Amino acid sequence: MSNSLNTSSHPENSAWGRTGKSSVDRLIEFGLLLVAVVTLLSANFKLPPSLTLIVEGYLVIVTLTILASPAKTIFSKLMSWIGTRRSAKKMRPELLELVAELTQLVDQQRADTLPFVVAGFSSRLSDDGRSVLRLDRNLDHIGTLHAWAHSLFGRFVMNKKTNFWENAADLTHLVLQLSWAYVRMRDIVNLTPNYDGLEVLNKLKPDWDEAVRKISDYTSRVERFAKSVNSKYGTTICTTSFQQVKTI
Repeated sequence: MSNSLNTSSHPENSAWGRTGKSSVDRLIEFGLLLVAVVTLLSANFKLPPSLTLIVEGYLVIVTLTILASPAKTIFSKLMSWIGTRRSAKKMRPELLELVAELTQLVDQQRADTLPFVVAGFSSRLSDDGRSVLRLDRNLDHIGTLHAWAHSLFGRFVMNKKTNFWENAADLTHLVLQLSWAYVRMRDIVNLTPNYDGLEVLNKLKPDWDEAVRKISDYTSRVERFAKSVNSKYGTTICTTSFQQVKTI
């Protein structure tokens, strides 16, 4: 019994299939052949007008077929760009609100912020506690993040033509840095009983926990916003996961 297979019926093994040419290529080749034949005939015979119309109609079909694919691509990209612009316009107010709120959350001069609470706590520590824990270094880092937030807010407000998703990504990266800074600060604060006793830490707890709840609510909203941006833009540029700052 022969194991050979009859492959002549397969398209890829036919004369057309082996050429690897598209339908557009075949239309062009046939059109060139048609034009050549008509040109040759017209040099020796008087051709009926109907034949000329057929050739012209065929050339129009070939031209439209050639232009159809790039036109479809351009139209698809245009509609995608329009959709992206509309999404950015709708989401821009929320981004501006989140950036503005962040500048307040990291402001050491505001009494309801975590940096303000920690600064007051650090001033009440003993000399040994301050020299070892060095919370001032952490507060300096928070101050740098505060300046970054103000810069982002100013850039976004002053120039409305700035790239929306880049600004959104900057916000999420900043919030990630801030969440890490607060986690490290909490680890340091928890060392307080080793130098100044547990009572000092307990006095900090109510204000710390209240400030942390605000931070947690804020990061949750930023996370939802970042996921929405990534989904609408088909990207992963925005950070969507942040360190959870815990209560004491």
